[in-house]
Amino acid sequence: MSEPATAPSESTKSTKEVPESLRQQRGLVNESFKNLAKKFEEYTIWNWSNPISSVDLTCNIEAVNELENKILPLLCQQLNTIQIAGPI
Repeated sequence: MSEPATAPSESTKSTKEVPESLRQQRGLVNESFKNLAKKFEEYTIWNWSNPISSVDLTCNIEAVNELENKILPLLCQQLNTIQIAGPI
């Protein structure tokens, strides 16, 4: 009825050797993935000992100043105008 499982015969086993060019390509692909993983880690790991650079702080200060001095006053003026005009 049921025959015991047998190991593949020597004739069915792959005896072909992987060509050198394929081994080289496999190595290059492997290295490329390692490099990609390394680059990803550089962007995702936050170094807490490294403070935000002064360039980043300068940009943020300029943005806050523009918001305080230009954008918010204009917005307040527009809101006051709408409030004075009353409901439509």
